[in-house]
Amino acid sequence: MRSFAGKFNRKFVLRIETSEDTFVEIKDPITLEFTITRTNLASSNTATFVVYNLSNDTRFDIFKDVYDLTTQRAVQLFAGYADGNKLVLPRVFNGNIKRAYSHRQMTDVRTEIEAFDGQISMQGNVSMPIPAGAVSIDVVKEIIKALPSIETSTIGKKFLDKTTRSSAVMGNPIQLLNQLTNNGFYIDSQSAYAMSKDEVLLGDVRTISYKNGLLGTPKKMETMVELEMLFEPRIKPSQLVTLESETNTRLNGLYKVTGITHRGVISGAVGGDCRTVLTMEDIRDYTIIRDNATDEWKVVQ
Repeated sequence: MRSFAGKFNRKFVLRIETSEDTFVEIKDPITLEFTITRTNLASSNTATFVVYNLSNDTRFDIFKDVYDLTTQRAVQLFAGYADGNKLVLPRVFNGNIKRAYSHRQMTDVRTEIEAFDGQISMQGNVSMPIPAGAVSIDVVKEIIKALPSIETSTIGKKFLDKTTRSSAVMGNPIQLLNQLTNNGFYIDSQSAYAMSKDEVLLGDVRTISYKNGLLGTPKKMETMVELEMLFEPRIKPSQLVTLESETNTRLNGLYKVTGITHRGVISGAVGGDCRTVLTMEDIRDYTIIRDNATDEWKVVQ
């Protein structure tokens, strides 16, 4: 029998902004269904949350019309596993609500939330002069400063090209950043990342094997490898991991995580399954970059 130590007793805290700087916190034993997708691509990360049978007042507070483009309401999910007397939950999603509403289905009342991460920062235009001799990494930093809703930034060390003459950049900031970084720019958890393909981040999960929840056999898909494991909230895009599969040892080695999908149910009332699906690309030579993202953990006493 395989043992997945620590992969039991799931807990969560869902923080929802109901008015400016006012949040409601939803916790187990309330039932939460969720699907979260995070990648190191230029597209925005997305999440859907379904919460069951909240009080009338709470349901009333959690509402956003999909056509309301001016009101911004934050939503954050912290989820993981109880550890002794202290609850330390990684932040799994940090973004804004696109749509929120409640409706009755059979005997339950479902509060559904659709959310995105980074989409606000992907809109608009930027215009700025570039002096002769400017280094790409400095231009990247200046454009990132112009992005709304960005909390921190992590920038790699490889963008060292210099301009030969004075010029100007003008247009959509995300398109400009991808041009400057060779498609190495993305937003995750309201933080901006600009990294080359051979630059990686370190995380708390260094190895993926059956010992920490690997399920089934990893699959090779052209240049990518896909695997499924028990819910692992600590994984983040661009993270360096070592794969140790017992059923397909040819795929074992170092990988850079390119995509993460979390899907499942956390509830103190009903049973539910939680899984994490990873897509990863093979990497050999790499440079480790310090992740400057803040507020990655929340401790609930």
